[in-house]
Amino acid sequence: LNLGPVAGLLPFRTAGAGWAFMVAGVCSLLATAATAAMRQAARPQQIATVLPLGERLVEKRALFSAAMLALTYISFVPLSTYMPLTFRALGLDGVEWYFLGVGLTGTVARLALAGRVDRLGRTAALAVGMTLELGGLALLLFASDLWLLVATGVLFQLGGAIVEPTLYAIVIDRTPPERRGVAMATCTAAFQLGDGVGSTAFGWMIEHLGHRIMLATTWTPTALALAIVGLKGRREQR
Repeated sequence: LNLGPVAGLLPFRTAGAGWAFMVAGVCSLLATAATAAMRQAARPQQIATVLPLGERLVEKRALFSAAMLALTYISFVPLSTYMPLTFRALGLDGVEWYFLGVGLTGTVARLALAGRVDRLGRTAALAVGMTLELGGLALLLFASDLWLLVATGVLFQLGGAIVEPTLYAIVIDRTPPERRGVAMATCTAAFQLGDGVGSTAFGWMIEHLGHRIMLATTWTPTALALAIVGLKGRREQR
């Protein structure tokens, strides 16, 4: 996910779109083969009762994490999907360096920060991570060259390296083993929802209100998520 844009840009620029899509297809087939070769873990105990359709599709104990993921991924769209348009609007080249920096940060930071994030506690970790994300989104308003844009993406990814694992950990904490598959599906659906809503909303802004207006509003979904986390933290302290 983090390094995909970099891997896709190389064949796109050197051989064209057809080869880029072919590389993507081969990667998907390799992932499918690797998944099929995995040793299956013991299946959790089956639930005897037949659940209502809503409970079979959505795990309510994962809804908080799902909502936070959706909001933060809405804010991430301008830093991913629409970043090439930002480079074009500023007359800059080298978008592949941006994606390389962001991708490496997202990968390395998740591994390096894992233990420290656990020691912070769930709510505190979310607050710290979302504050870093907001810092990156604020910097985006003033970024005018390649390295400032890279710094914007790196700062947001540092926050994401704290926020996303913490939200998944909350789901694991709250959900019994036999419901964790549904819980993770709920969260990943929220990721897709956030990406879709963000792409649609910010795309409409770019077309009808201008690129600058889009950049000026990217922070609002993450700010809303941080406010919800703050209210949650105050409630837990009572």
